[in-house]
Amino acid sequence: MGSTARGTNRCSLDIAKSMALYFSYFLKGKFNKTWLEFNDICKIHTLKGNTPYDQYMSMNRNSSYGSTNFLSVAEEFAKLKLINAEKDFPTGILCLSDGEFNSYSEQFTTNFRKFKRILRSAGFSEEFIKNFKIILWDIPNSFYGSDTTPKFESLANEENFFYMSGFDPAGISFLFGTKES
Repeated sequence: MGSTARGTNRCSLDIAKSMALYFSYFLKGKFNKTWLEFNDICKIHTLKGNTPYDQYMSMNRNSSYGSTNFLSVAEEFAKLKLINAEKDFPTGILCLSDGEFNSYSEQFTTNFRKFKRILRSAGFSEEFIKNFKIILWDIPNSFYGSDTTPKFESLANEENFFYMSGFDPAGISFLFGTKES
């Protein structure tokens, strides 16, 4: 995430944090103005400051190196489920990444399916799990080479599982509807 994003003079992490700031305003309730940092473990951050500039500057700028354990987000949700009602959770997540996720030893299961399995074992309802959306947004950089290669491990035919790429967050307006915000 610390390498320059293709076609820009900014690193993938800076772009991801700008997009995370933008999308955090769409969240309601306990998750309003928050973002999740996934590493070996997931950390929940609340934006600080009164202006978008202050909030962006409050984001930890040194977290671009380390693990990309996407499943740590599901594990954090499982912990939070012990003390929060299901209705307090967002109905999906937007994962901004350079597309490189940790692998795990279980064969023939994708991170997406494992994510939902963790939610199920934490006691989330089948309706919540079925409707839970996961958007994997690739912000490509050249750290892993100059070739453009597929980054994500699953086919795009999973219900409520989406792949996006680029720098314009308007691309997922189909999930939020067409009302201007």
